[in-house]
Amino acid sequence: MSTAPSSTNDAAVPAVGSDRETFLDRIGIPHPLRWGFLAVLIFMTGNGVETNFVSPTWPTCSAAGTR
Repeated sequence: MSTAPSSTNDAAVPAVGSDRETFLDRIGIPHPLRWGFLAVLIFMTGNGVETNFVSPTWPTCSAAGTR
């Protein structure tokens, strides 16, 4: 067995307790997925805003709401 460091992008993941470790590293969010988490956060916020904006007017606009 060799003890040589692997060549799989070790520089992208900072060591635990190092100066390069960020808050997101400490809570377990991997660096490659950070933008994905942000995109989901923005999408879900927009989805909630749209739902609350459309919901009060939905019964008056749809055919199911007319009697």
